Amino acid sequence: FRTLQQAVADLTSVATKMQTQLTDLGNAVKVMQAPPAPPPGTAASTDAPVGIPAISATDLLANADRDRTGGNSDLALQEYSDYLRYYGNTAKAPDAQFYTGLIHFEQKDYEQAVKDFDLLIEKYPTDSPRVPQAFYYKGMSLLKIPGNRTNAANEFKELMQQYPRHDLSKKACTELQGLGLRCTTAAAAPAKKK
Repeated sequence: FRTLQQAVADLTSVATKMQTQLTDLGNAVKVMQAPPAPPPGTAASTDAPVGIPAISATDLLANADRDRTGGNSDLALQEYSDYLRYYGNTAKAPDAQFYTGLIHFEQKDYEQAVKDFDLLIEKYPTDSPRVPQAFYYKGMSLLKIPGNRTNAANEFKELMQQYPRHDLSKKACTELQGLGLRCTTAAAAPAKKK
């Protein structure tokens, strides 16, 4: 079973890379088909045709990740935003949306972080590994906004209900207990196999 599970994970990884490469290839074809830019000094002069990114999806996401981990969060936010604008339907788009919310959370812009995590939950499939993280961090963001303890508790409960075996469900349970609410331990710990 584990071998099969690993094989499926490997295939998924290959498919994700192929989708990104196809998107990059499609954009390259659009650039090649676009009419040449007008000579410099004319009013219509631009570096690239409107709606076509000047960078590949892989490079744009790598740049955003590098800037985020390097402490340049404002530039990373712009790059993640560009990624979502041009490549919002790719397999890596949930990652870009998650890191956008995480940066806002770290900058203590909790209201924007809630919006970012909410968008991830609504727009991307529930099998994305970023969705449980979005529920958790949305709950944590709501806790930081006065008057939103009930909403935060609801997000933690939703996380535990939809992803009972996820590690963040245990943390959500701890947060609920910190709010003075009960939490079933069955959701916090995996069930024993018979």
